[in-house]
Amino acid sequence: MSPKEGHFGVDLNDEVVRRSIVTYNGELLPTLPPLAPPAPAAPKAEAAQQAKVVALTPWQKASREVATVTAGMGTALALGKLTGPLFMSNIFTFSLAGLIGYRVVWGVRLPESDNEEATLTRLMQVAPALHSPLMSVTNAISGMVGIGGFFIMGGGYLPQTFPQALGALSVLLAFVNVSGGFVITKRMLDMFRRPTDPPEYPWLYAVPALLFGGGYIVAASTGMAGLVQAGYMVSSLLCIGSLTSLASQATARTGNLMGMMGVGSGVLASLAAVGFAPETLIQCLAVAGIGSAIGGILGRRITPTELPQMVAALHSVVGLAAVLTSIGSVMAAVDHLDALHMVTGYLGVLIGGVTFTGSIVAFMKLSGRMSSRPSILPGRHLINSGLLAANAATMTAFITAAPGAPAIAAACLAANTCFSFAKGYTTTSAIGGADMPVVITVLNAYSGFALVAEGLMLNSPILTTVGSLIGVSGSILSYIMCVAMNRSLANVLFGGISAPAKTDHQIEGEITKTTVEDTAQALKDAQKVVIVVGYGSSTSTTRPYECSC
Repeated sequence: MSPKEGHFGVDLNDEVVRRSIVTYNGELLPTLPPLAPPAPAAPKAEAAQQAKVVALTPWQKASREVATVTAGMGTALALGKLTGPLFMSNIFTFSLAGLIGYRVVWGVRLPESDNEEATLTRLMQVAPALHSPLMSVTNAISGMVGIGGFFIMGGGYLPQTFPQALGALSVLLAFVNVSGGFVITKRMLDMFRRPTDPPEYPWLYAVPALLFGGGYIVAASTGMAGLVQAGYMVSSLLCIGSLTSLASQATARTGNLMGMMGVGSGVLASLAAVGFAPETLIQCLAVAGIGSAIGGILGRRITPTELPQMVAALHSVVGLAAVLTSIGSVMAAVDHLDALHMVTGYLGVLIGGVTFTGSIVAFMKLSGRMSSRPSILPGRHLINSGLLAANAATMTAFITAAPGAPAIAAACLAANTCFSFAKGYTTTSAIGGADMPVVITVLNAYSGFALVAEGLMLNSPILTTVGSLIGVSGSILSYIMCVAMNRSLANVLFGGISAPAKTDHQIEGEITKTTVEDTAQALKDAQKVVIVVGYGSSTSTTRPYECSC
């Protein structure tokens, strides 16, 4: 870099030296123009030959999804007819394990940003706007509690015994919930639909439903083989797919349709497992049809602002159906009860009773029929502890003396029912109205565990599987909603443990009153208006949007 060898110097003609020096001989050197960027590399021959990726049209996407569902349901039907119950039970377990494993691996992917915690949280959580639809569809699926009523129905065209009447009433209530729940879920999802959204083809899902249903009936007429297990497997997989799809706006409506097919296939397989006589089958279909019609009418007639409380009302029906099924099953088999049947039947009554009255309280608070403020009873923790102790005492007496003694069994179950009803009221009324959505999801999880107890009581794999699915997903959804509200689940459920601290603070300031006309004029004169939807959207006709203008 030196102009003369053996001497130190500065060669300003050298590009690197010149751009490294700012001043020379006490003078500021002028800034040189930036260097031209290097020419871009020529594209590789392989990249140039790649075919262009063509996006699928909505029709192609929907038809491919329907074809996949149809192929899966058809394969299960064929395997159920060609194999036996043992093989299908193993396939059932394998399919569920495979699907759960798939969701575990692909449900949480590697983070694509520097903030790993935020990315994982975003991938694992359900979209906040879909909390209510997810709660509604799980509530509709929990209506499969009515399947337990199939196992105690009988008597021909009309029930002939008290347990048979309880079974028929349980089926009626369960199908009110199933039909109304899916209708309400659809209405909730329609509120998010925009005119610019791509077209949808929900009627295509009638193809796999009709093919599976018709094929199932034809195959069952020539022998059952493994058809019951095949129906259980299809129902479980569709219900899992339904809840998975409700995590995203893009697939939420498909998830609702999958939930309908899942419940339908589960009901069809359970009818095949029970093997009703033609007269009793007619009674069952009539009761289920009446319940479905009532639920559909209720779901369509309510206003959009009444949807959250309607979910709570329908959920109370699930709890009552669980109580009736458990009592009817125990009374029908009181002469030959085993320990598992008694324990699970008693727990079904306990959990179902808490769900029933707790959901009614949530409905009344959300609808304004009851004060939204927490109702703190004097000594309520002592009352709740006493109710729990009474439940345990009656359970001990029930297990000890109920076999072969219908009077003792009926008395214990009646006491358990009353205690559980009271406990559902005392625990839920002590929670504020703003926390009712979380309470409903918790009660929904309770109903799932009631389904598990019912499945163990009746040896029904579909009830056990779907119940565990609803129980776990409801518990997770409750946690997610609490995180979104910046609350803990214990704070919501047991918020009344500590009395609020008294303070001398007084509200100061002036109240600014306005009228409708003044508000309209202020909006008209404003240059910018920001509408932030919050709690008021659940008590007014405001639609869930944020906008500025």
